[in-house]
Amino acid sequence: RREGVAYRMGKLVRRRKAEMAAGVLTLLSLTGGIIATTLQARRAQAESERATQINSFLISMLGSADPGAMGKDVTVRQVLDSAAVRVDSLRSRPELEAQIRGVIGETYAGLGENEQSREQLERAIAIRRKLTPGGSTPLANTMGWLALTLQSMGRLEAADSILRDAYAMIERTAGPEAPETLSILDDMAQSRQKLGDFSGAETLQRQVLAYRRLHPADHLGMIYTL
Repeated sequence: RREGVAYRMGKLVRRRKAEMAAGVLTLLSLTGGIIATTLQARRAQAESERATQINSFLISMLGSADPGAMGKDVTVRQVLDSAAVRVDSLRSRPELEAQIRGVIGETYAGLGENEQSREQLERAIAIRRKLTPGGSTPLANTMGWLALTLQSMGRLEAADSILRDAYAMIERTAGPEAPETLSILDDMAQSRQKLGDFSGAETLQRQVLAYRRLHPADHLGMIYTL
C-alpha cells in the first residue's frame, strides 16, 4: 500500500495495541476530567451569581422601606408586603423569582402571617414545578415549608399529604441520608403526631435517628430528633 499517514497509523496500532489502548484511555480520562471540572466551575459560578442577585434584591427591598413614606416605625411585615409586590418584576427570571418568593414565604411564616406565607410558597412551588417537572430538592424543601404553614392554619391532612410527596421527591433527588431529607422526615413525624398517629410518629423518628447516628457531628439534628 501507499505509505501515507493512514497506513502508518494503522501499522502503529497493530504493532502497539496495548500501548495505544492505554493512551486512548488516558486521553479519555483527561478529557473527562477537564469536562467535569469545567461543568463544576460553571455550576459554582451560576450559584454565586444567583446568591448575588438574591442579596441585591433583598438589600434593595430593605432600602425601599422609606421611613418618610411608611413612618419611622417601619415593620418587617411592611417590608415584606412591599417585597411581595416588587418580586413580580422578576417574572422573566423564574429561578430567581422562585427563590425570593420562598424566602419571603418563610419569613411570613416566622411572623405567623400564615395566609401571606401560603400564597408566596404556593407561587414559588408552581414556578419550580415548571422549571423541574421531574422534581428537585429545592422544590421539595419549599413544599416542606408550605406544609408547616398549613399545619399552623389547622389544615393537618393537607399538610401531611404534601409532606409525603415532598419526602418521596427529596429522597430521590438528594438521597435518604441527606440533611434535607432527614429534616422532611422530622416534619413528617411531627405531622403524624399532630394527627394522633403516635406509633407512626415514633417509627419515623427512630428512622431519622438511625440515619443521624451515621453522622455523629450533627449534634443539633440529633438533639432535635431526640
